Amino acid sequence: MISLTASTRNVVYLGTADGHIFVSDDVGQHWSLRGRVSSRQDAVVQKLLVNTQHENELLAAVWFQDVRAGGGLYRSNDAGATWTLAGLSGEVLRAVEQSSSDPQVFVAGTRGGVFRSTDAAQSWQRISPAGDPELRNVDSVAIDPRDPRIIYAGTYHLPWKTFDAGKNWIAVASGMIDDSDVMSLRVDSTSPQRIFASACSGIYRSENGATAWTKLQGIPYSSRRTQAIVQDPEDPRTLYAATTEGLWLTHDGGESWARATPRDWVVNDVVVIPAAPGSGEKSSSQILLGTEAQGVLVSLDGGITFTPYNNGFAHRITAALLSDPRDPRHLLAWMPGSPDPLIESHDGSMYWEPLPSQARPAEISRVFASDSGWWVAGPNGALFNYDAVSHLWIPFRFALTAIRAPRRAAAAPSRSGATSRRTATPHPATGRQTPVALPSAASDISSVRTIGARVFVATSQALWSGTLGERVLHPVADAARTQQDPAPQGSRSWLAAGAKLWQSEDDGKSWHAESISITPEVHELGLVQDLHPAVRWMQELPLPEPPAAYSAATLASTLASRQVLAGTSDGLYRQTGHATWQLVQNGLPAGEPVSYFFGDKLWLIATRAGGLYVSRDAAQTWERLDNDSVVGQFTGAVVTPDGHIVAASLTEGLLRY
Repeated sequence: MISLTASTRNVVYLGTADGHIFVSDDVGQHWSLRGRVSSRQDAVVQKLLVNTQHENELLAAVWFQDVRAGGGLYRSNDAGATWTLAGLSGEVLRAVEQSSSDPQVFVAGTRGGVFRSTDAAQSWQRISPAGDPELRNVDSVAIDPRDPRIIYAGTYHLPWKTFDAGKNWIAVASGMIDDSDVMSLRVDSTSPQRIFASACSGIYRSENGATAWTKLQGIPYSSRRTQAIVQDPEDPRTLYAATTEGLWLTHDGGESWARATPRDWVVNDVVVIPAAPGSGEKSSSQILLGTEAQGVLVSLDGGITFTPYNNGFAHRITAALLSDPRDPRHLLAWMPGSPDPLIESHDGSMYWEPLPSQARPAEISRVFASDSGWWVAGPNGALFNYDAVSHLWIPFRFALTAIRAPRRAAAAPSRSGATSRRTATPHPATGRQTPVALPSAASDISSVRTIGARVFVATSQALWSGTLGERVLHPVADAARTQQDPAPQGSRSWLAAGAKLWQSEDDGKSWHAESISITPEVHELGLVQDLHPAVRWMQELPLPEPPAAYSAATLASTLASRQVLAGTSDGLYRQTGHATWQLVQNGLPAGEPVSYFFGDKLWLIATRAGGLYVSRDAAQTWERLDNDSVVGQFTGAVVTPDGHIVAASLTEGLLRY
């Protein structure tokens, strides 16, 4: 999360890095998704502000992660449910403040300079010189509580001040280390001549209206990046500094500081809620923290202890969601950057808990599910299988046979720049050894499957096989085919590996490379989506059960109804019997399907470009499930036995439908 704010009725609002607004009516104990400031998925809500004159009116300073799009100021008149552009379109907004002495006055800081409104943010005027080489890239603003014409602006390079609403500006950097990015400005509520500033060089205090600054001691240099400085409304000498290395607080106006949280917490914003009247002399203000990885945390004892308050706020990045093939109620979610990146549910997503692990791999780059449990791949091509009994991750290695490469050809470099190791497998026809590169990155490993005690791993170089007991993987050779095989009567397995599509018709005992020819479809305007769509995966739908006593004609008819689905870079294709491949459309866009589920009554597809689509009539029609408030790129989708759809999103966390 990026920003926090609270109304005078202590309704707390939260803004995220993709434009979402969450709200809590009970000081963070419960959260609900209220709305989204923009239809764009990259809208960073840098600052949220509640209009002191209208409790349900919010302003959001927004910038887009696509720098070419800029940003803007957005307004909501219904407590965050719906939003409209309120001005400064195209400007990268980093700050917005309202005057306490004249609530009609607002000031905004943007990459282009400083802007001011005197009509409650209905219209805006630039008050900094256009094109000024110094007074631009504004990161923070503050307004004198007694005089709305006195404005401070913190830039990427030192602070500025105006006494006359922007007609004249002066640099106010005396005492501050040169080239300091002033990320936050705070005017003391009881003594407006006292100002606090956080910069990349530390925290500063001025006692004379920013004429001169004193660098405050106590916070180590490594914690110097302070995202926000907040003053306790009950005790002006108590301030909170939200830094990239935890929350720091002072009870003596900045003379001494102490860290109140673990060092590895990245704190983006702080909100302080005064103790309720009549709650007793010893009651403390409630301190809400918005963090990068831990979500929202609240302290009820003045910052001594913090408790997670994330009920209803599950907005962490979810990079994968898997279902156990043996038990569809058993789910695994991967949340990079979280204290517990792997969490599991045994009841179809109602309750989640960290995956018990005594020695989790230091880094996780990909996760997989198979009949033998969970698998993870590390950044260097390492592969581990989870033992649910011992709670240990069991390493598997790729067999290495040293061979000398011909002098005329250099060894292929890996993605990391190192020379790839190579092993060899005999060619089925000639018996000659063919070099096979070992996986050197997690992206080289595309899928893991187990059939009985055997393990099959698909990489970008080859198909590998081993046993769960041996834990050593060897490259699989293409099975020799001396005659045309009869049409298989059982289920088939496919794995895309080494730029080939491998097929097995005997439970993995032998594999042969298939040549799948998918004729590209001609789309609207006569354009071809992809001249050579790459096949990412294939799945055969279960055949209808033939009668106990069936004839050859019945069997032939059953096999003719066999359906195979192929996920390609161009979209979802379907083949029935031996007919040609057809692109599945009827509401499903022609984009790569990255997650899928095919049941008797429901088909589910998540596309790489974004969108979660469901069909209840075997792909005759499709419906998009995600709406404006939860639109995003989905990284996994499963259907639980009780009929719920659970989806994982890179921006929305875990969602249940």
